[in-house]
Amino acid sequence: MRAAPLTACLASLALAACASSPLATAESRERIRQLEAIAQEGGENRVPFVIASLRSDDPLVRRQAQATLLALTGTTNGFEWSAPEPSRDQAIGSWIEWCRRRGLASPNEGSPHA
Repeated sequence: MRAAPLTACLASLALAACASSPLATAESRERIRQLEAIAQEGGENRVPFVIASLRSDDPLVRRQAQATLLALTGTTNGFEWSAPEPSRDQAIGSWIEWCRRRGLASPNEGSPHA
């Protein structure tokens, strides 16, 4: 079972590299702060805004969006921030359906202050 610690270590190194990449823009940092605040405040009505962040080009934003959804709902609906784009898209579809079943705004309509 030594693979799990190695995987965690590699993921940490990848995130450290991402943090210094051009993708870690001021806009991304602000989005991450918004997602952290939403996770602390709670409220399923914020899920559509968070889903929109799952599509981010910045892996750090996607990782925080995944953590925020888990905090808000107790599930990731199969989303994995580091998965290939087709897998992420499939999980995003599950989140959109999750919102539809609850009568929440579509992710395109979501806002951090909904």
